Amino acid sequence: MSYRLKADEPVAEGLSRIIRREVEKAGECLRGTRGVDDERIHDSRKAMKRARSALRLVRKALSKPVFGGINGRLRDIARPLSRVRDADVMLDTLTSLRKRYGDATRPQAIRQLAKELQSERRNAWSKCCKPRSLAKLRSALQRVADDSEDLKFHAQDWNAVGKSIRRIYRDGSHAYDAACIDRTDERLHEWRKQVKHLWYGLKILEPMRPGRIGELADQAHRLADYLGDDHDLAILRQRMLVSIDDDPGATQVSIALVDTRRGELQHRAIMLGERLFNGNAKTFERKLAKCWRQWREAG
Repeated sequence: MSYRLKADEPVAEGLSRIIRREVEKAGECLRGTRGVDDERIHDSRKAMKRARSALRLVRKALSKPVFGGINGRLRDIARPLSRVRDADVMLDTLTSLRKRYGDATRPQAIRQLAKELQSERRNAWSKCCKPRSLAKLRSALQRVADDSEDLKFHAQDWNAVGKSIRRIYRDGSHAYDAACIDRTDERLHEWRKQVKHLWYGLKILEPMRPGRIGELADQAHRLADYLGDDHDLAILRQRMLVSIDDDPGATQVSIALVDTRRGELQHRAIMLGERLFNGNAKTFERKLAKCWRQWREAG
């Protein structure tokens, strides 16, 4: 797969290839003779997230202006697409909640909320998904891809990624600790972001030792899914407080169901996080460095 380092390529060449390819994918998803649908919007945003995580994997080997420039531009390009995706996510989360709890979700109030979300989604779509708007996003992505083709690293081989993967793991561990102390929406969301960076970083490094690193990547992926579903429910909960507050009974029941599901997801996330972040960042990086040396020597 393209989102992997190859045994016979220099790190600079490999990471530049990965970043550029993901940015190009993001642009390709916004092109189509039959228009752009929800899936393409989602795939474009995912590709930009993968590119940003790959960039973070070599953060310590890049100058601050280079890293900050590319990372910031990708973040800004993705922002208008997020408005469309957010409405879709709330609708999907609402549907999942109704399937899980059935009539307990007070269908009448939920149906009204679903109509409101569908209207908001149409408005967001009309603002950012017009052909001219999409063309501007594609042009911006192509410029980022061109700038990513030949990144200048001031470190090579494992030195280009070692300090960064240590930082990524440490940031994830700190975010886990913070979430364990106080499970606020903000702390759980921050933990999710750090876990996703770790997951994508491990996917890039997975060829070094597919079994062990692949297992760690799978754990990070599963953890990111738990935290992602919890975040979606948190956003839906906030919206419920605004949209169905004219029916206190429906609000109370709906919020209780959301909180029940969130409790289940957070429990699973904390248990898995305890396994994934059970060591210190320096030891984690040293183990990966050993895999790197063996991989390169074997290649």
